[in-house]
Amino acid sequence: MKTILIFIMLASFSLIAKEPLQGRQWGLNNVGQEFFRSNGRLTREEIQSKNGMDINWVDLNQIPNSKKKREVIVAIIDHGIDIEHPELKDRIWFDKEACPTPEDEKKRPCRGHNFLAKNNDLSDEDGHGTHIAGIIAADDNGIGIKGVTPKNIKIMPLKVLNKDVRGFVHNKRVMTDIFADAIKFALIKKADVINMSLGWPKLIQTPKITKAFAAARKQGVAVVVAAGNNNKEIVTYPCSLEGVICVGSFSPDGDISPFSNFGGKVDVLAPGDFIFSTYPTKGIVARHTKMFAYERIKGTSQAAPFVTGVLASLKWLYPDISLGEMEARLFHSASKVDPKTKKFTKYGRINMKKAIGEKPKRFVVPDFKSLQEVLIDAHNGFRFNLKFKNYLPQAEVINAKVSIWVNNKTLQEQDIRLTFQKEGTQIIPITGAIKNLNAEARARLQVIIEGDERVYQITLFLGHRPLLKNPIDIKGIAAKDLLAFTPKRRFLKWKRIDTEAHREFFYVNKKTPQMVDILRLKGGQSQYDRLETPALGQLLAIFKKDINLDGKDDYFLYYLDREKKQLTFYFLNEELKPLWQRYSTWNWPLSSFEGLPLKASYQADFNWLKYNDSKLGEILVPSIFKAWKLPEVDNNDDLFDRLPETGSFHLYFLRPQHSDNGIRVEVRVVDNYQVRQKLQRELLQFSREELSFNLLPQSKVEKRSGTMRLLVSYGEEFLKSYALLQIGGYNDVRLVLRFASAAFLARNNHFPLMDLSLANTQSYVLTALLNRSEMRMVSMNGGQEKERFVYKTKRYDNPLFNFLWGFDLPFGNEYWLETRYEIHVVDAMGSEYRYPINRESAFPGVAFGETMDPVIIGGTNGVKTGVFIDSRLIAGERLFAIYSSDNGLKAPISLSFQLPDQCVDGGLQMDSTQGMSSWLLFCRTKTGNVQAFEVPLDMRQ
Repeated sequence: MKTILIFIMLASFSLIAKEPLQGRQWGLNNVGQEFFRSNGRLTREEIQSKNGMDINWVDLNQIPNSKKKREVIVAIIDHGIDIEHPELKDRIWFDKEACPTPEDEKKRPCRGHNFLAKNNDLSDEDGHGTHIAGIIAADDNGIGIKGVTPKNIKIMPLKVLNKDVRGFVHNKRVMTDIFADAIKFALIKKADVINMSLGWPKLIQTPKITKAFAAARKQGVAVVVAAGNNNKEIVTYPCSLEGVICVGSFSPDGDISPFSNFGGKVDVLAPGDFIFSTYPTKGIVARHTKMFAYERIKGTSQAAPFVTGVLASLKWLYPDISLGEMEARLFHSASKVDPKTKKFTKYGRINMKKAIGEKPKRFVVPDFKSLQEVLIDAHNGFRFNLKFKNYLPQAEVINAKVSIWVNNKTLQEQDIRLTFQKEGTQIIPITGAIKNLNAEARARLQVIIEGDERVYQITLFLGHRPLLKNPIDIKGIAAKDLLAFTPKRRFLKWKRIDTEAHREFFYVNKKTPQMVDILRLKGGQSQYDRLETPALGQLLAIFKKDINLDGKDDYFLYYLDREKKQLTFYFLNEELKPLWQRYSTWNWPLSSFEGLPLKASYQADFNWLKYNDSKLGEILVPSIFKAWKLPEVDNNDDLFDRLPETGSFHLYFLRPQHSDNGIRVEVRVVDNYQVRQKLQRELLQFSREELSFNLLPQSKVEKRSGTMRLLVSYGEEFLKSYALLQIGGYNDVRLVLRFASAAFLARNNHFPLMDLSLANTQSYVLTALLNRSEMRMVSMNGGQEKERFVYKTKRYDNPLFNFLWGFDLPFGNEYWLETRYEIHVVDAMGSEYRYPINRESAFPGVAFGETMDPVIIGGTNGVKTGVFIDSRLIAGERLFAIYSSDNGLKAPISLSFQLPDQCVDGGLQMDSTQGMSSWLLFCRTKTGNVQAFEVPLDMRQ
């Protein structure tokens, strides 16, 4: 041991760069290198690097030759690795037992394994895996850079990602099960450390991947994972799993990187900004460096391999070291970070020299991995378990103080004393009570251990189970037929019907597809009907709409036929009888038009147009605004005077065409040749300038009447002119307004404005993303401009993503926007409020986040606008509402929920009697029946 320490001391002075590019590796040796970060489209700001803000790297190639005979294996579960890269080719693991002869390499996974193609193709099409491999093990060969580890650390490439993986399922397998196979392979082949620089939501956290991590822990193999790059405190999987080492990023100035996730579940920080490392030598161009085989990338994916390298080095130096001691050395040696922001992690920046040179005398700390949400009971009390872990084998006695803060006020303090006889864990119950349920749902848990200079902390989210009153008995349907309860999730088996009230559902049994079950909730009662339909195949959606305009709602069933050759519309009245007898079934042959667009798999993402049919009278038919081919019948016969046949946007509608065999649907356009000729005369006096159309949001009133508005533009660039068309139905297109000056209309998207009943008003907003941090908003009523302003986020690293929705309120308009990290609520008077959101992009090709819906919330001072957020598929069990107040965006405990044990989520609806949104729950009774409950989103409960 003394010999190793002497060489470690000598090696720490051996930081003169032998590699030509090592000077760029500030993570190994920060000497104040210059770095610049973009803070605008054409501007950059200098990052003030600080000498010594690195991992305090030690070059272990200085260790005596006797130590170099033993190999340590690092498995990299990623995109594959360029195993022929000059910096890596001598560091790739080789399975001598499976491949005793050179010929074996052609038919067996001798240097790693491809778990997608199930072969030995380890090529890296993305560059991600090769970049990580270089951070860990780039060879000290005088070519380019150095890795963290000495020569006898070998890399085992395990390929689980490629360019074809763009979702959570690949070849009918959940991706995390594929990751689990890679972990199993690594354990069988005796890997010492596993690096996984990727992440995923709770949705695909399968039992198989959970067991794989547990097996690694049991075998004493350290698993290092990336915290994620979305500047948020709620980390997803695998970072929030017990037993993994979660790594965030710090920048050359020593502070937590702006993009890095953080919080009490992020264990340590490592260099992750401006990281220079190896890149594939074929097929990919280095976008930032423009160099051959090297690239500069940022991310917690780059931070994780620094930690992996330190742990592999520990295992190489001390072959008999336990996993507990490895972690204790890593965590205890980390340097506390005093960030410029409110961000924090559990231990801080890693310190390689200190980790390999000093074994802590004791190391007992709280374990926050299983903590996130705290349930408030019916008496406003709470109780949760706080775990403490002794990482070293000796007996310990510790004293600690546990504090909980809400709104910067102490909610609870508790002194505890723990006695450990050996390495292991103990669980301490923490109890308390909440006096004010309208207090902020975020609480801070703080643990101070006597004799430990660190303060351990994590944010907890307080919630309660809603009070269930006024049950609606669901008659005729058993709980097992309506509700699904699985180990992973609970859900409603039935699908929602697209209605204004959102209180109707349907179900189709695969064994009897001609039978459709309908459940309707109205006036505190339930109605269950079984409907027999023609054998139409797969029922895709049901829309409830007054199709025949007689003042009563009808049902429009939307099918795919059994042979998947045509779509079918089947119309019923409110009594579930055929609406037009023999004309109630329409057939629509499949084509490249692609059918009816849907939102959330059930809701119409199209408009309704009034059409006067010769046999059915005035009816509503679906209308879709899109770019597709122009039907020949809607064009001109003159070959020299025709509209473009493809590429232009048109307002299409689905017209019933009668024949002896029934009704066949044909696609037609409202803005046909004749209509456009008329507009040419009125707007352009027969000029040949092209007309462009934009469909304005259809209000609730317009949807009921089958009318809509089109915005027409013509002219060149910013000299364009605009006009407003009123569509009263097919063959009813009228020019109602010309805009005298409308330069602001260029490059706009169009969104409806809602009132306090969540109904679409006649007002709408035109938005234009001017650049990544500026959005222009112009609110309109008909053709009249109401207000106009440009909103700036003031942060280039937090770009605007989406316009969520807007409210037309008595005191002015309110706009809800989404940026990379936050929800923003703004208005033209200058008010601006923000709230962090839980989005993650750690899974390649997929950005996943919470679901959000606009709501109206009740309060003592009237109703408030808000958003209802469901985070259950990402992490935890929380559903909660945020509302806009004069003091910013608030998320009170009263609006933070967990589903009761026997209940499933039925969705949101507007409670017209109370003027606020309500949350529908379906709950299983002890007798196997079902009751529905409407929970008002009301802070006065």
